[in-house]
Parts: sequence; C-alpha cells; structure tokens
Amino acid sequence: MLGITSRSSRHSCFAFATWTRGAGPIAIIPGFLFYLSMVGQYPQVLEQAVPANFLLQVLGSRAFQIVFQIVLFGTLIETGTGMIHGVNERIASVFRERNDTMPRFLRPAVALGLLIAGTIIARFGLIGLIARGYGTITWFFLAVFVVPILTIGIWKMRGRAQAPAGSTGTEGPSQGT
Repeated sequence: MLGITSRSSRHSCFAFATWTRGAGPIAIIPGFLFYLSMVGQYPQVLEQAVPANFLLQVLGSRAFQIVFQIVLFGTLIETGTGMIHGVNERIASVFRERNDTMPRFLRPAVALGLLIAGTIIARFGLIGLIARGYGTITWFFLAVFVVPILTIGIWKMRGRAQAPAGSTGTEGPSQGT
C-alpha cells in the first residue's frame, strides 16, 4: 500500500504494480529449477544435509562448490549480523519508550550473549538443529508473538473501542486550547 500511495502519477503506479507482479515468478523459478534437479537425484538427495552442495558435487564442479560455500557463509554472516542488530534495536526502542538511552556497554553485551547462545545451539549440528530446533522455535514464536497479541493486543484494542465518543482512545494534549 505504501508503494502505491507514495506514487505521484498513474504511470508510476502502473510501473510499480507491473514490477511487483514480476517479482514473484523471478523468485519462484530458481526454486522450481532447483527442485527439478533434486528430483533427478531422488533417493540419494534425501540423505544429504545440504542438498545444494550434493547437487554441485554430482555436477563435478569443485569451483561451483567453493563459490557456493563462500556465498552461503556470507549469507549466514549477513543474517546473523542483521538478527543481532534487530535485537539491539528492539532493546533500544524499549529504552526510547521510557525516555532513556540504551547504555553503551549493553549493545556489545547483547551481541556477545547472542553469539554464545548461537555457539551452544550449533552443537546440535545442522540435521539435529533442524529436527529439534524448528519445533522449539515454533513454541517460542507462539509464546513471544502470538500469545501477547491475543492477550495484550486484544486488551488494548478493546480499551480503544470503549473510549468515550469524542476521543480517539489515545492520550495526549487536547487541540484547540
């Protein structure tokens, strides 16, 4: 919605909508081709921890395997860095809501704590992490995201719905005085 509402002309809205419609197939086609190549190696590919590396091994291209591992390593670093930054920013936003600043020592302490937790989790290994981790992550997601939205979120929405007729349900200075 933001993309369409911030456009200045009908032509730019049409171009934006056309581009976004093409983004889905562009993302899906490589995944579909990867799936087709895995089907060709059907029984053996099920036992592989990293099916993409197995397919590159079947191709017999050591250079592609090395490039793939470098790209995968870079992606893992980028994802981990983004996650650590996101957690730090979330903690900083809590401090800002309280009209306070996040202590300088806390950012590296959070990063170090997350790295230590990641090191402990990595001991499961890739297959064990997938086998055990996704179920645990699902319960964690339910506890941290779904339950608060279904309790606190509904409670706050009901509070706004029951606000007096002339108010917006939010507190703040009155206008016009």
